[in-house]
Amino acid sequence: MKQYITIHRTYHLTLLAGFILCICALPYCTLKKQSSFSHEVHDVLTPSDSVQWAVIVKKADDASSKGDLKTERTVLDEAIKFCKKNKYHIYLFQVFNIYAQRLYSYGEFEKGDKCLDSAAWVVNHYNIVQLKSQLNLAFAAKPQIVGTDSALYYYKAALEDTTYLPDIYKRMLYANLSRTYINKAYYKEAKLYAQKALDLIRQEQFDNRLANEIHMYQYFYLCEKGLKDTVAAFNILSKAYKIMMDSLDGKGDETICQSMGDYYFDKNKFDSALFFYTGFEKRMAETKADRMQIIPYILKAKVYVKLNNFEKAKALLNIVEKEGAPAKEILGSSALEYYETRYEVNKHEGKTDAAFASIEAARKIENETHMEEKSLALAALEEKLTQARAEKTIAEKEEKINMQRLYTIGFAVAAFLIGLIGLLLYMNQRRKKLLETQRIKTLEQQTVIEKANVKMLAENEERKRISKEIHDDIGPALTTLNMAANMINSAAANNDQSQPISLILQNTTSINNQINEIVWSLNSNNDNIQSLTAYIRKFATSFLQTAGIQLNFQSRLNQQNRLLEGYKRRNIFHSVKEVLNNAVKYSKASLINIDIAEQENLFIISIQDNGLGLPENMIYGNGLRNIEENITKLSGEVHLENNSGFSVRISVPLNDA
Repeated sequence: MKQYITIHRTYHLTLLAGFILCICALPYCTLKKQSSFSHEVHDVLTPSDSVQWAVIVKKADDASSKGDLKTERTVLDEAIKFCKKNKYHIYLFQVFNIYAQRLYSYGEFEKGDKCLDSAAWVVNHYNIVQLKSQLNLAFAAKPQIVGTDSALYYYKAALEDTTYLPDIYKRMLYANLSRTYINKAYYKEAKLYAQKALDLIRQEQFDNRLANEIHMYQYFYLCEKGLKDTVAAFNILSKAYKIMMDSLDGKGDETICQSMGDYYFDKNKFDSALFFYTGFEKRMAETKADRMQIIPYILKAKVYVKLNNFEKAKALLNIVEKEGAPAKEILGSSALEYYETRYEVNKHEGKTDAAFASIEAARKIENETHMEEKSLALAALEEKLTQARAEKTIAEKEEKINMQRLYTIGFAVAAFLIGLIGLLLYMNQRRKKLLETQRIKTLEQQTVIEKANVKMLAENEERKRISKEIHDDIGPALTTLNMAANMINSAAANNDQSQPISLILQNTTSINNQINEIVWSLNSNNDNIQSLTAYIRKFATSFLQTAGIQLNFQSRLNQQNRLLEGYKRRNIFHSVKEVLNNAVKYSKASLINIDIAEQENLFIISIQDNGLGLPENMIYGNGLRNIEENITKLSGEVHLENNSGFSVRISVPLNDA
């Protein structure tokens, strides 16, 4: 707690600087208020008011830099009247807030509470949500000064939503959280928030940025010291001191000098401690904080006692007494050090009574400190209860509003549900009608399919009947006729009547072959690719053997029973027959290759000879044109090549088996 007073003084100077910057920047902010009242909140100054406000801010800045508390209060009172008159409520909150912080810093807690209550009234009455976090930050100031736990409560509340907090306030929030955790000996948490504050400080463009950065190193030092890492603590102090001394003006946080002195004092390096306490004295003199300039005298006197230089120690203590100390309310925790040092001086001089008086005064201060801590704890508890009551009242009002909203929402939901149920019933009825219509349509389609199947079965039966009758009745008659013609032809070989008889024989043979072909195509048992392949092979073997041409036949069928309707078989066979007929007549080939394959959904027949090819006039003749027409009807394709022999590739798509 040795550095507590000076650290808190720096905090309030930073707060004032931040306040001045924030209220100057407010005309350019786009803060929007949410209010359930009819009051109009002006967030932007008029041009004329901007001039007047700039004058007020300048006066406050000058008074603060000079340490002129009386003038500062007068200027702040003027700022309050200005904001109230022109209804600048956001500005009014900022003025009340900084006024309260300044009063707290000088121990005027009652007046500070009134100012802060006014600031809270502005925020709550006009429901300015952007200032809620700043209000919690303001409420933490007094508990921070007196050292009660409620400060942490308000800091955490402010931390819940930092959306509207300017960076300077965020930095203050993180720094104060770090300081609070240091006081509670939660050093890891303290380091975390100190780092966040330092990151924001390094982004600032203010003149006092370097001093604030050095001030955060002081927090890091206290954390490492609390964690018992003296090496890290000293390194941080050394770094901060070097930064301060390397700056252009050599200014920074005077508490760094005090901490350096404390470090060397604890290490019994009293000459070094005296050097840094002297630097602390010079910087405290520059701050014009009269009531705290005597603290370095006590620290130096403590060192002189250790150096057995009691004369210098006594002279410094006399200066402290001359300045109005050692009142505890002036020196704070340093008053105890004063009496302990005075005791050592009196004891050295043999002034036993004075020495005992110093000891009694030190004990009294310790007892008062304990009593004050208890009183402050009770005050903090009472403050928490007051805050809890206020929060309860607000919660009850919000609950009432929420219940009204709930009823409204309930009616709306009920109406919505009724409408939804009606809509669902209508849609269900409509769906039933659609399903019924679809069912009827499906039945009709099934009826059509069944009729088609019946018709197809009847056609197949008719095809079988015709095929059977041709085969059983006409076939034997033609065979008998053909045999008779052969016998007559043999008997009349040397007779002039042999030519007409041969003609009869040829025609009966041709008719017999055609009837066999018709029977084959009509028989539905032959509706597959295996039957077609076998029939082509049988025909090609007989036909080419008669013509004296060698046949090379290959077939590659994966699914031999795959469906191939009768009309398709007939068109394909006629096309193959036409190709072979042309090859025999014109190509003068000695070998014909036939390859039949099934590839995915295609039935492919490739025919190639080793002859001279077809004449040009035959390529575009009726025979080949008929082939293309037959295959095109089946959605197939025909590819012809007339180089180094004649080749034909026929591909026909297959239906699913």
